[in-house]
Amino acid sequence: MDTAENYIKKALDNAMKLQIKNKQAKCRCFYSQFAYRRIKNDAKDISNIPIGMSKKTLKLFGYDFKKNFISVITSKNLDSAIEFTSYILEVIKQLETVNVIVFDAEKVLKNKKENIKEDFKHFVSNANSNKSYTICVIIGVDKFVSEIENEFYQMLSHAQESEKYSFILVENINRLKNHEYDEWYKNFLTGDTGIYVGNGIDDQYTIIINDRQGLINNCGRSFGYVIRQGIPTMIKLLGMKENGDENE
Repeated sequence: MDTAENYIKKALDNAMKLQIKNKQAKCRCFYSQFAYRRIKNDAKDISNIPIGMSKKTLKLFGYDFKKNFISVITSKNLDSAIEFTSYILEVIKQLETVNVIVFDAEKVLKNKKENIKEDFKHFVSNANSNKSYTICVIIGVDKFVSEIENEFYQMLSHAQESEKYSFILVENINRLKNHEYDEWYKNFLTGDTGIYVGNGIDDQYTIIINDRQGLINNCGRSFGYVIRQGIPTMIKLLGMKENGDENE
């Protein structure tokens, strides 16, 4: 495995020196897929989940889903954000000490018969007896909030106090912006931190970015940005491929 990794890195280094952009893109794609298969079952801690490869350093990029009480995964295209989230969930589910709960308001990853309101009530009623650390993933925040109405803020307050929960919110960037003045949004999201998938990072102002110089707006669906306190880092996203990569 280490030999294969070294070959891919050498090929990418040569492509960068020769400025062969098509070869650079392919090498990054191969390395990302290689890394995904390698670390998928090797994640040890929710505080350092590999979510991709840094474009600049070519090293695996870890994200702390525990330190961030709420993590936002968003995109111009909701389908891309959902697909990326599915790869992250595959990694997180390997952790025996972490319980994963998914509310799929978009009815994409789970059974279409899922009743969000009833499942949420069950989740709240069992919250106090929960002993395992729990990651709660909400796919389609806009629809989810409209289903449970004003209960979301209260639930987040209790969850934060217990220190046993983290949340991942997945939504289209424009729909997410519609909630900027909601009580739960203003109290639990900093506005300058999140994961953005694919094209359009420079078109949005929902996630605050301090310095936009150098942003690649049309980076492709397999790339994205991790924004931490307003500072963006471009990464090759775990598991994600460009359209047509399967045939190359």
